Amino acid sequence: MPASFRNLPQDDLLRLGLEALHASADSRALVFLREAADRSDATGKALFLLGSLYADAGLYELAAETMARSLELDPDDPVARFQLGLLHLTGSDPEAAQRVWAPLAERSPSDAFRVFHEGLERLIREDFSGAVERLKLGMSLNESLPVLNGDIAALIQRIENLAVSAASLPAASAGETTAVDSPVHALYLSAYARSRTH
Repeated sequence: MPASFRNLPQDDLLRLGLEALHASADSRALVFLREAADRSDATGKALFLLGSLYADAGLYELAAETMARSLELDPDDPVARFQLGLLHLTGSDPEAAQRVWAPLAERSPSDAFRVFHEGLERLIREDFSGAVERLKLGMSLNESLPVLNGDIAALIQRIENLAVSAASLPAASAGETTAVDSPVHALYLSAYARSRTH
């Protein structure tokens, strides 16, 4: 990064990072956002965006660390909290996901992210019908991040397909299929990338 960029204030780094993301220039965005995140005045949003870039690149452990830092700075950001929980869930660590999501349960009963979280909690317990019911309700309540609804709808379809497959398997085989398999993984990769400029 040219020295002149390092003299830019935090707001300008974030703006330039967002512009690069909108232009699909992820490598350029990474330069600005890493500089923003490394500063003492780093913001939760800069870290959220940087974490999303790491996740896009498949650097999931680094993405989780960065997202955790973003929540330390902005613990009330439901998007970052929801996405970090998804990251843990797709990494086959449902207990970590539940710990991250726990504060979402304190939000309003009509809050979309609380309801989405409730749906994924039911998915972890393999309560497929309950998961679908809560996720559909969350979609109807979601006004802050409508792009996420397409991913939730795709997840619902996968859950329904998984439920049909599980029902057709012998009892012993059905137990080998976990609720956090591919349906949630596909949601995470898509939603995470597309929600990063919230």
